[in-house]
Parts: sequence; structure tokens; C-alpha cells
Amino acid sequence: EDFYKVQMENKIPEYDVLVTNPPYSMDHVEKLISFCTKSKKPWILLLPNYVYMKDFFHNAIVCGCHPFFISPTKGRRYMYTTPKGRRQAKSAKYTSPFPSFWYCSFPSYQSAILQQLHQIVKSSPEKYPYHIANKIDDIPVEVAPDSDPRKKKLRNAQKRSKHKKRQQEKRSHPRPEL
Repeated sequence: EDFYKVQMENKIPEYDVLVTNPPYSMDHVEKLISFCTKSKKPWILLLPNYVYMKDFFHNAIVCGCHPFFISPTKGRRYMYTTPKGRRQAKSAKYTSPFPSFWYCSFPSYQSAILQQLHQIVKSSPEKYPYHIANKIDDIPVEVAPDSDPRKKKLRNAQKRSKHKKRQQEKRSHPRPEL
């Protein structure tokens, strides 16, 4: 069924929470974020890590939507299985070209949901290896896209540290003059 057609015809079935992993191509994600924020209903979307850096996502936040995020911890990532027949001969069965995590919004009872999620994860981190980020700045840097300013800052600090270490090594072990 074509979701956009159903939406245009105003025939969207009743639902309590929208949970989906939409196609990431073209403008599907942008349209979905727009639909979700306008609906004022709860939603849970499995999306690429870079979505929160997009202008359309920031526009949704400016319009009053304040999602939270759930990401795997300890370097884990969601892996996607490419169906047989759709996989290129040389590509792997499992593909994940970028980290993805859950973007969530529960407009009427978000603080209660967040409180419960934090308690669950804290009570058994081995059983529930997830990070709950209340806002964008709480998203772990390891799952952030390269365009996230925090990740850029960290990379630059690492480069400066490496450079400083090389300079110190040069000073402590000067080359003999010929």
C-alpha cells in the first residue's frame, strides 16, 4: 500500500504509536519526520545517524518536537540483511554503511517514558546495552555522523595530540647530523 497516497486521501488508519524503519533514499525520511511531527502522536523511527544533522530535522525541533534517541552501546551497530537477489555479487550479506539508531517521540508522556527507560537500562546494562539520549547533545560521539561538530572537535583534538607527541619524540630523539 502506498503510504503517501493513503495520506493524501486522508485514509490513515487509527494507531497509537508509529514504529517504522523507512526507506532512507530520496526524501522519504524528510516526509516521514514531517508527518510524525504534525501528527502529534508517539513515534519510534529507526533512522541513519546523520538524520539529526539535517535542516529538516532541526526545523521539526523548532516546531516543538523534542525527540529522544536510543542507540546500541559498546561499539555495537544494527546490521541489515540484504535479501537474496538484491545483493551485489561482491557485497556482504550484512550491510550497515552507517550507524543507525532509534529516534523517538512521545508528546504527551515523554518524561515518564524517559524515566522508565533510564531505570530499565541502568538496572541491567548487560541485558539492555543501550544508551538513552534525552537530546541531541547526549547522543554518544561514537555513533554520531562525521559532520557532528562534537566529532569534528574530537578528531581535531586527537590530531593535535598526535602532532604534539611526534614533536616531543623528535625533540627527545634528535637525528644525528651527518
